[in-house]
Amino acid sequence: MSVKKGNIPWNKGIKGAINSGSFKARELHPRWTGGKIKTGKGYVKILAPDHPNRDCKGYIFFHRVVVEKRVGRYLHRWEIVHHANHIKDDNEDKNLELKTKKIHDREEAKRRWAIRK
Repeated sequence: MSVKKGNIPWNKGIKGAINSGSFKARELHPRWTGGKIKTGKGYVKILAPDHPNRDCKGYIFFHRVVVEKRVGRYLHRWEIVHHANHIKDDNEDKNLELKTKKIHDREEAKRRWAIRK
């Protein structure tokens, strides 16, 4: 990709790749949202580059962080944070319930069955 003469790229002069731990390039990008994004399924993710359960881009689901602060520890992979009112971007502490995957799946199946009838 070539840059037209006279146009200066937004990341000119920034050393280091984004994946190597330098997040300066993200902050200087014109569409930078402050480290908060909404996924295609409606969940909110926040930038947490030091979190042990972050994804490959350094983000983690915000509802998991809220529950982690409540219980005082990191969540395990098999623990599910359930939105009680089924609104995926409503991350208030009173709306979030911590469940195991087995219990969550059982309750969701019961709920879906009740809706079908």
